[in-house]
Amino acid sequence: MRVDDEGFFYPVIDYAICVDCGLCEKVCPVINKREALLVREAYAIKNPSKFIQQQSSSGGFFSLVSEYVLQNKGVVFGARFDKDWGVRMDYVEERNDLSKFRGSKYVQCRNEETFAKAREFLKNGKLVLYTGTPCQIAALKNFLGRDYTNLITIDFICHGVPSPGVWQKYLSEQKNKLSLQSIANEKDTFLSSSLKERLEITGINFREKAGFGWEKFGFIIRGMSVSKMDQNQILFSEMHSHNPFMKGFLSNITIRPSCSLCPAKGGRSQSDISMADFWGIKEIDKRFYDPNGVSLVFVHTEKGDSIMKKLVCEKKSVTPDDIVFTNISYMHSSPLHPKRIAFFSRWKSESVVKLLEEFAKPSLLDKLKFIIRMILIKLNLNYKLNKLLKKR
Repeated sequence: MRVDDEGFFYPVIDYAICVDCGLCEKVCPVINKREALLVREAYAIKNPSKFIQQQSSSGGFFSLVSEYVLQNKGVVFGARFDKDWGVRMDYVEERNDLSKFRGSKYVQCRNEETFAKAREFLKNGKLVLYTGTPCQIAALKNFLGRDYTNLITIDFICHGVPSPGVWQKYLSEQKNKLSLQSIANEKDTFLSSSLKERLEITGINFREKAGFGWEKFGFIIRGMSVSKMDQNQILFSEMHSHNPFMKGFLSNITIRPSCSLCPAKGGRSQSDISMADFWGIKEIDKRFYDPNGVSLVFVHTEKGDSIMKKLVCEKKSVTPDDIVFTNISYMHSSPLHPKRIAFFSRWKSESVVKLLEEFAKPSLLDKLKFIIRMILIKLNLNYKLNKLLKKR
């Protein structure tokens, strides 16, 4: 893998060892697009554990399936942070290790050698759950070249993946700012000079619910504070709609160019199940709504149906045609921001925080659309209006 000028990872052929077999092209999900699978069933899901629900991005559906797999001596693949707070795929075989996979991580993820490792487990008869973006699942299916009865695949409805380079630079700037704030709070000059080196990030959550809620989630950084006896505490906390990195992601400034032409939308990853936040649940069924989060689940295969029947959880069947539009990213790719090129022409030489504040500022029209949408949601009219427009 090679990093490009925008900070994204791209596969590169090493011609020194290439034997011209064409296998890399055969497994590429962009070159070899898969047929779309229809949604067989759709559900609203809530994990019975309030703790797991609170620790999850939405309703805790991922943990339900993962625990089922681990109880059956299987293995679970998911995305975790590495020591530098980059994101990479990994696997776990113990229930206590699942926490590293919970929570959204809005950064391009490195697959490492997990496709080959998954194949090894599958050939040895292990039950395998592989979770990832739709393009990751499509690539895995192409790589394996055949279906395995002991493989369960789950993708999440994806908005796009931001640049790892931008993420690392944002994090570096944020850490420097936090260090300077810590130094300013210390009167001991000897202690102050060492604070910058000793400030350690111990946790990052893109979808913090505590103090924010599921719908207005926050972005937080946890760390070791010297001034408070090195206890793990929240060093930085901000509502996602105010956070520069999140604004850059949601406005499509920092996402990978290929995400605007995703080959795996609308069931084309051929995953057994797709999962997402069920943003429209309050308008469909107020009684099932939960401020701690509700998962939306699309079932594509008979295997997915079989798994759903084995889960112990709060579950409500919904009509697929009625709720696809509540997550438009299931069917449609995210259009690139018109100022994206201008942003990436300056991101290496200037502060990304300042650039994101400059470029991700919503236009007057965007603000108006947001206000109208909030009014419609408040009046429970958003779902009905979308349904009416869909019929026309």
